[in-house]
Amino acid sequence: MGAQIPLDLAFTDDHGLPVTLAKYFDGTKPILLTLNYSNCPMLCSEMLNSMVATLRDVDLEPGKDYAIVTVSIDETELWMKAQSTKRKYLDLLDRAGGADGWHFLVGHSASIDPLAQAVGFGFKKVEGGVDYAHSAALIFCTPKGVVSHYMAGIAYDARDIRMSFLDAGSGTIGSLVDQVFLSCYYYDHTKGTYSVEAQTVMQYSAGLTLLAIGALYLWLRRTTANSPHPSTSAEAT
Repeated sequence: MGAQIPLDLAFTDDHGLPVTLAKYFDGTKPILLTLNYSNCPMLCSEMLNSMVATLRDVDLEPGKDYAIVTVSIDETELWMKAQSTKRKYLDLLDRAGGADGWHFLVGHSASIDPLAQAVGFGFKKVEGGVDYAHSAALIFCTPKGVVSHYMAGIAYDARDIRMSFLDAGSGTIGSLVDQVFLSCYYYDHTKGTYSVEAQTVMQYSAGLTLLAIGALYLWLRRTTANSPHPSTSAEAT
């Protein structure tokens, strides 16, 4: 966490065009980075299927509120294969902005390895085979490419993903209400989840209580000032 991703690393996108990571980490929205490969026999598909299923329950829109960048760790993977994989998961995601908000990249080890090292992602080709032994994690990054949060494993919670996007967005997405809500939670990096920050909740509650008491006091003063005085009523009689 806190590591800067090298934004000058060169890849090929799912249209066969040369790109650098700077194209996506342009300072406008948080990025969900995943490292996978299309021919993975199990783990990658389990991870991406779970991620997509959870994102469908998150009320943020890809392409507008956030972007996803999936980089293949297999340097032999061609952009046409990455494009095919993208289509598969866009169909599962079923969001209007998915095509513009989810990017699949392929490249050589000269770019893949530095990226994996920067974000702490471990992988190694299985000896004598074509598959890779690798980690499984969602990596949330700020709009400028700084690692913000991790969610390890293949099971995710929609609330935690949403809050990770808001947190990584550094104010670029979400409303004032979202920011206040976010401040009531703290991120547990050992679990990759958010928990309630009791002290902050108590402070907000105390502040709201004082405001309520102050509003009631002003209302009572105004009501008393507008009511006829008893002596005045008696003299009138």
